[in-house]
Amino acid sequence: MRKAIFKNGIKLEIVKAYLEEFRNYPSKTIARIIAKRHPMIFDGIEDARDKVRYLRGNYGETARKMAKDKRFFRSNKKPGNYFPEIPPALSQYEEEWKITNIDIEKALVLYDLHIPFQDKKAVERAVQYGLESNCLDLIIAGDFLDCFSISNFLRDITLISYKEELEIGKNILKFLREKFSGNIYFKEGNHEERLESYLMLRAPDLLGIKNFSLKEILDLENMQIKYIKDKRPLKIDKLYIIHGHEFVYSSYNPVNPARGYFLRSKVITLGGHYHQTSEHTETSMDGQLITVWSTGCLCDLHPKYMPLNKWNHGFAVIDMTQKDRGFKVENYRIINDEVL
Repeated sequence: MRKAIFKNGIKLEIVKAYLEEFRNYPSKTIARIIAKRHPMIFDGIEDARDKVRYLRGNYGETARKMAKDKRFFRSNKKPGNYFPEIPPALSQYEEEWKITNIDIEKALVLYDLHIPFQDKKAVERAVQYGLESNCLDLIIAGDFLDCFSISNFLRDITLISYKEELEIGKNILKFLREKFSGNIYFKEGNHEERLESYLMLRAPDLLGIKNFSLKEILDLENMQIKYIKDKRPLKIDKLYIIHGHEFVYSSYNPVNPARGYFLRSKVITLGGHYHQTSEHTETSMDGQLITVWSTGCLCDLHPKYMPLNKWNHGFAVIDMTQKDRGFKVENYRIINDEVL
């Protein structure tokens, strides 16, 4: 009996030395080290771990109260309170960043109008098709505005003012609100982000002031248009809707933008940004069919900065009217004023 107590005392003294040296290590890790270095003293890892847990006060409140040596006790407080000296993390967002689930029945999806450089006929044809197809909902999925006047790129500053751009944008939004009686979502694209970038560089003191946000300037709340910013994807059932700049430039694929989105997202996705209609489908190992689409644009196909390109006009329709079958995506081109 005395021999067992003596040996147990030796074990505890050895463990104390290791707890001093490896104070912040997990109990099992310390036990492995001890058992490996002292195989003649400890009967394996569990024997060593038992002594580590005892000295750390892991055997209930009664044992903790009776213990004489409490140097190695760990706090019973929830994780996060172990290190009160570490300040709370800063957030770069006004609210928690997360994917935005949206509710639609049947929605027309418009990408890349780049107002004031929209193609009038293409916009009218897309809207007409959406209405004739009984789309009550509308998703404006990025680069609705070009924000040409506040761009960092070389530009003709006499062409149009930012105030004029915004007025044209507001008038088109009012027109769309009158035509679509359901939910309307306005997702920020990389061009809409130019306003915040402009304020950061030129007038940082105005950042965060309500009247200088695009949501307020466009009067979206009064038009009952939901505004989504901060590169947040939208989600309908299993379909993710992005603008395309969320992956920065790593998703770019000069042959097939949809394949580029697939390689980055690995989920069913609809995107724009590259002004090209494309589709890519693969089957996962568990038999799930993953299709990704990119849509055409609704802006001038021959802008001054890049008159030769691979762009085409287009739009998409998402149909959720058959709830038991999930969503359906129809991706259309507009060629010679005809929807194909």
